[in-house]
Amino acid sequence: MMQNNLQNKKTVLITGAAGGLSRGINSVLGANGFHIICSDFDGEPLSNEVARLVAEGASAVALPFDLADNDSVERAVESLSNRGVRV
Repeated sequence: MMQNNLQNKKTVLITGAAGGLSRGINSVLGANGFHIICSDFDGEPLSNEVARLVAEGASAVALPFDLADNDSVERAVESLSNRGVRV
C-alpha cells in the first residue's frame, strides 16, 4: 500500500531524525512533498518527531534503528524492502 501512495513522491531516509538539525531538515523536506523515513535509535523522540511532521501535513514514518549496530541496519533495510522502498 505504501508503494502505491508514494509513486509520485521522492523518498528520503533521515538518520538521527529525532533531534537537532535533522528536525529542520525534516520540516523543509516535508513541506516540499518528500516522503520522509525518519530513523533514530531512540524510539520515543522519534515517534514524537514523526507525529510533529504528520501534524504539519508531511508524509512521514518512523523506522527505529541504530547505525552502530549492523544487525539493526540489516533489519531496517529488510523492513524498507518489504514496504517496497528501494534502498
